[in-house]
Amino acid sequence: RSTATSLVGRFVQYAKPETPTRALRAHHVDSFLRELERGGNAESSLRMTASILRAFFRHAGAPSREIARIRRFRSKAKQKSYLRLDEIPQVLTACANVEEAAVLRTLLSSGVRAAELCAIRSGDIEPAGPWLHVVAGKGNKDRRTRISTAAIEAIGRYHGTLKSGSSKRVFPLTPKQLRVIVARVCGRVKLTDARIGLTPHALRRSFGVALIKRDVSIYVIKGYYGHS
Repeated sequence: RSTATSLVGRFVQYAKPETPTRALRAHHVDSFLRELERGGNAESSLRMTASILRAFFRHAGAPSREIARIRRFRSKAKQKSYLRLDEIPQVLTACANVEEAAVLRTLLSSGVRAAELCAIRSGDIEPAGPWLHVVAGKGNKDRRTRISTAAIEAIGRYHGTLKSGSSKRVFPLTPKQLRVIVARVCGRVKLTDARIGLTPHALRRSFGVALIKRDVSIYVIKGYYGHS
């Protein structure tokens, strides 16, 4: 609701607030979408915007022929990117500093989401397991996932000594900064199929695929992922 309200508000300002809603036309939406496109909005965002404005036009009583003329975006079937088992060591070797090594090893050995990694506190890591406790992950759910000893050691080199119960963030990064780090490291590796779009979520997917290849139960993986 808040997203729809914000988008409609921005569109109204763009089309000029004094324009009567019944006078709105498809070309107003097309111009607005082109403006967003020039601003760097992804196609998925443009698709959602067009859908919301199409609903707004219907609600505002715009002519049906104008609603039908609003640009439609076809969903593109994207190959889901992930690293193969033989590519994971190559990516880890491509890490050029302690930050990159800590980030990549944690993502690939725990399967956490980008926002979850950014929220990890020192006290969430249990070296004796080794386990990583994800507190208030997606859906505000807590869970426990695995993490490699090598990842904990890399975090130690990057972060210093981990103190039990500490509330200090391990990775003082934003999800956007995290995506930049992952893209930078993966860009140094020549992948088998020259696949693109390797993101933190692609590494989360790589974690699950690697476990499946090693015959780990899908129910165990489900628990690590935090899926219901």
